[in-house]
Amino acid sequence: IGTSHFNNVAMLRGRVKEILNSRSDGEVLKPDGSDFKLIKCLLEFHPSGKEKFEGLVGIKVAKSSQGDSRCFYMMKEGGVEEDFSAKKCLDAVELNPPYVQVEEKKPHVPSAAAATAA
Repeated sequence: IGTSHFNNVAMLRGRVKEILNSRSDGEVLKPDGSDFKLIKCLLEFHPSGKEKFEGLVGIKVAKSSQGDSRCFYMMKEGGVEEDFSAKKCLDAVELNPPYVQVEEKKPHVPSAAAATAA
């Protein structure tokens, strides 16, 4: 997801939580940073992801308007800010995780020429 690879969804959840807890309230994620890229890609898994992307200019971390929990806010054109549920995104990833194609390593078989030279 983004420029990061995770062995499982639990590791991804842990990284998202780490990003939330390591930022100050109101801190904007750097657009060229790996954390921004990760959260932006995660947003694609949100049930309303396409609509939420419209006018996106940034992402920040802040306290939720609905309690003491922390969440991500999409910063949109015109100064509009909208929070989104990282949990909904992560739940969607868990249902349909993206996989990276990994090439199988073939066992090394010595060539016939190498065998006769020995």
